[in-house]
Amino acid sequence: MRKTGQSKAGFFGAWRSQTANNGQPGWEFIDFVNGVSLPANNTSIALAPIPSLNNTPGLSLFTQSDSGALTQLTFDGESSFKETVLNRGFDSKAMIVAFSTGFNDNGIDNPLGFQVLSVEVSAPVYLTYYQSRSWTSAGQVSALSDCSARASMAANQGQRIYCVVGDEDGVEMVEWSLQADPNGHSVDFDNYKRIGTVKTSV
Repeated sequence: MRKTGQSKAGFFGAWRSQTANNGQPGWEFIDFVNGVSLPANNTSIALAPIPSLNNTPGLSLFTQSDSGALTQLTFDGESSFKETVLNRGFDSKAMIVAFSTGFNDNGIDNPLGFQVLSVEVSAPVYLTYYQSRSWTSAGQVSALSDCSARASMAANQGQRIYCVVGDEDGVEMVEWSLQADPNGHSVDFDNYKRIGTVKTSV
């Protein structure tokens, strides 16, 4: 999928297909409002890849539904989307970030996993994770408590989290790194180390 959007009717999307020829990309469109819950207005959208060694890679979108639930939309890499409503609800607009680990293949030592972090303004950061083909709504991630006040977060596939942190002296962007083995014990999944301030210049 190369482009996604939101309308009053629901989600719509487009992807570049294998119909490309003569150097021109072929585009196909999908309106998958049927069978997919309406998203909340101005929902945060997190994107995480679904890598595979032997199968077609896919994508996962994580959004906040109109009913306030954390929702996963899985694109199979071909043309189909599947919706999974996760056991995490929100009372207000939430920031959602996510990254994936491993590969979507059977019988390998590094299976597919996800970490999804969500936060509402002035509320704790919560973890929802996928391991052993099952979703779990875990508790607060106290190591990321500095992210709560502004609820402004980002994540990357390097298992790094970035938050805007501020006080009366100003704001800064701070980086954290996951210290747990994604294939290890889930009790360690909230173990993040503060790396420090990201040096930026304008």
